[in-house]
Amino acid sequence: MDVFFEQLVKVKFGTARKVIAVITVLIAAAAIAVVTAAAVTFNILPIVFLVDCGICYMAWWSVCQFRWEYEYVITNGDFDIDKIVNQRKRSRVLSFNCSEIQKIGKYNKDMPTPEGTEKIFCCSASEDCYYIIVRTSANKRVYLIIEPDERILEGIKKYLPRQMALEVFGSF
Repeated sequence: MDVFFEQLVKVKFGTARKVIAVITVLIAAAAIAVVTAAAVTFNILPIVFLVDCGICYMAWWSVCQFRWEYEYVITNGDFDIDKIVNQRKRSRVLSFNCSEIQKIGKYNKDMPTPEGTEKIFCCSASEDCYYIIVRTSANKRVYLIIEPDERILEGIKKYLPRQMALEVFGSF
């Protein structure tokens, strides 16, 4: 029987991202005001509309780049994580087999990052996060922080070594 689970995790706007979005909109508004004032001064009004539209589009595009989602997919033990930006652009963050997981557990912000690992956040910083330490196919050790639901955890648990599943989840 095939195992297939998927989950979409939306990353929430943090305070820093909201401030950057507001600053971007304010800079765009100031640029539109300067361009329009210069156009009126030098009497080149036909071009101003196109330039103003370009500034608005660039501001909208840069603010939308902060809309991230992560998609977790488990297919017969293969765990794939994709990052989706603004519901349009998808890129693969990481892919590995669940049987290659070296360590898994509840994530705590105070935990030190293991030496020699690359830390990858694929979630909103909530209380329901888990960490996974895995060696990828590129022979890179990764410290991954995810926010899985029960179905994803069950999918991972099926492919973990028995002893590790008992330590982490209390049952097999």
